[in-house]
Amino acid sequence: MRHFTWYTVNVWACREKHENETQGDYEMSFCSPRAHYTFRTMEKLNADVVKNLNVAVLNKTQPEVNVTWLPPEDPNG
Repeated sequence: MRHFTWYTVNVWACREKHENETQGDYEMSFCSPRAHYTFRTMEKLNADVVKNLNVAVLNKTQPEVNVTWLPPEDPNG
């Protein structure tokens, strides 16, 4: 599973028909109710750290700063 990602899991169990069971009884109870789970995996530490941070002053009369960086390789979210 991927870090800091939402997942939805649906689980239910089904069975085969018993020998002496009527078809009607079997159809009413051959599967359990669905269990529905939604969760998010934990974040990965330091996954959002950026590299190659560059800061440059572009205009000396009116301070303007340009900030660039490389995106994280495997970010959270």
